[in-house]
Amino acid sequence: MSLEDLVDGEKCPYDGGVKATCHADGVPDARPRSSSGEGRDRGEAAVVPGALNIRSATADDVTALAEVYRRASMANEGDRPLYAEHPELLDWPGAGAREGRTRVAIVDGRPVGFATLSFADARADLEDLFVDPDWMRRGIGRALVEDIADIAQLAGWEVIEVDANPHALAFYTDVGFTVLGEVAVEYGTGTRMRRHTMPNEGTGAGHQDPAGRPAS
Repeated sequence: MSLEDLVDGEKCPYDGGVKATCHADGVPDARPRSSSGEGRDRGEAAVVPGALNIRSATADDVTALAEVYRRASMANEGDRPLYAEHPELLDWPGAGAREGRTRVAIVDGRPVGFATLSFADARADLEDLFVDPDWMRRGIGRALVEDIADIAQLAGWEVIEVDANPHALAFYTDVGFTVLGEVAVEYGTGTRMRRHTMPNEGTGAGHQDPAGRPAS
């Protein structure tokens, strides 16, 4: 599903709150990875209102986002031995951007982070989330999570899930995810986490099944 089907695709000024998504007037590949580095957003200083815009990524953004991905990945010392053994993991495939599933955070015309949403395997997943190391601790990771959650809600999902790396657990907890359990990922293990698309939202009987799928 293209995120352009759910939002208008225009750049949306971040208002200093938790939402950064431009809604359409009518409302409504890739290996699963948790974000590398966004955990450092804990205790971040707020982005100056109006300085951050979030929009849908396009194929033209792939090169810049691949660099954000590489820099964010290498910022985590604990992951460096894995990348030394498997340098191919530093190549971001860019499928989410080409398929219209990635949202990119822009500051002063520069991509500083991105997040990808997928609706696969009968669930809504935060497929990846990366913030450039120079822009960590400024609320960008949090804004991207809220943007993705808002879009998932527009698509009819009440929960989103993510496979978190150990260094990202505190960040995801801070932005409302709770632990479901340990899962196997491509290299090692991760922690499966879930959050409602609306803060403090309940399950919503009659609206979804236990996996958070929209009711048919």
